[in-house]
Amino acid sequence: MTTSMSGTDIEIVDALRAFLAKKATLPHALEQAESPAGFDRRLLQHLAELGFFEVASTSEVGGLGCSPGLMGSCCAEAGRVLLGGPWFEQLLTVRLLEGAGRSDLLDEVIVGSVLYSLPLASTSWLRPPVVALEDGRARFAAASSELGFAAGVDAWLVPAHDAATGAIVLVRLAPDPARVSRRRGFSVLWPAFDALLDDASGEVVAEIDDRLVATHLLDTARMLACVSVGATETVLARATEYAKQREQFGRPIGSFQSLQHRLADVFIDLEHTRSLVTATWDPAPFERRQLLSAMAKVASDRLSVMAAETAVQVHGGAGFTWELPVHHFLKEALRRRTLPESTGWYRLWLRNSVMNYNL
Repeated sequence: MTTSMSGTDIEIVDALRAFLAKKATLPHALEQAESPAGFDRRLLQHLAELGFFEVASTSEVGGLGCSPGLMGSCCAEAGRVLLGGPWFEQLLTVRLLEGAGRSDLLDEVIVGSVLYSLPLASTSWLRPPVVALEDGRARFAAASSELGFAAGVDAWLVPAHDAATGAIVLVRLAPDPARVSRRRGFSVLWPAFDALLDDASGEVVAEIDDRLVATHLLDTARMLACVSVGATETVLARATEYAKQREQFGRPIGSFQSLQHRLADVFIDLEHTRSLVTATWDPAPFERRQLLSAMAKVASDRLSVMAAETAVQVHGGAGFTWELPVHHFLKEALRRRTLPESTGWYRLWLRNSVMNYNL
């Protein structure tokens, strides 16, 4: 994912890869997932000091001013190691606040002193809960929101609909442990919570429009696609290395054509998908970027699940055991394909859109 990046951008990605490989190993993420916060805050603070969250903002508001594809490459590197914590939500928060004209709030987000959680599912943005506004604050009616790491972050950022004016606003709330309950799920690295917002009150951060909501959902989709590409690269490397070492009938199992073909299929699909995902960061009219992002999401969802399933099969009976990390890549791939919309929704949207789109 470096075809449209400068030499400086590539150096940044290489440095990030080396840091994550040393400090953000999967065993460390799994250990931290058992902590009260659910992630290693010091690790995210260190990433912030390295400028990780600055890649989501432009130079006009103090960002690094690098190429747009740099953020996608950073997401891919995080996907390689299945980086734990609300880093994904933090990047989206930077994009949202800048898009909403609240660059004055970016400093605390970029340096990681305030960690945010926000809903990832599109339903929260397209059909936000109702609030009543008064003196710059919003009071929710009966509502709830699914938030990752809700008990371990410093603030929640939730979209809401003003019943009186019809405006869509961003509301910042202080986390309340009494309002959250852990949702059942198969993801260990991304704990989901139901945050009960009945009669909750928060600060109105900004008013947003339909265009910004659409841009936010586009960012979410293409960033998740980048994560899937990075995760697939790791899965393919692990499966290939295992196939070279594991012997059966007196020779490495990688010498059997049946396994060679399956791994080759993953490699070919990975190259195609990487090119498609990279294209979503190129300058283009919004409608074309929206189409490319939907295509990239469908392709990356399919690829990441297929690659993880292939890795499980290559590892044989051991692939189904808890000790090997392969199953975590499969679980995370299954989670990603539900956000911000399901893969099936994107397929249907493409089917209905592409016939009328002038390529």
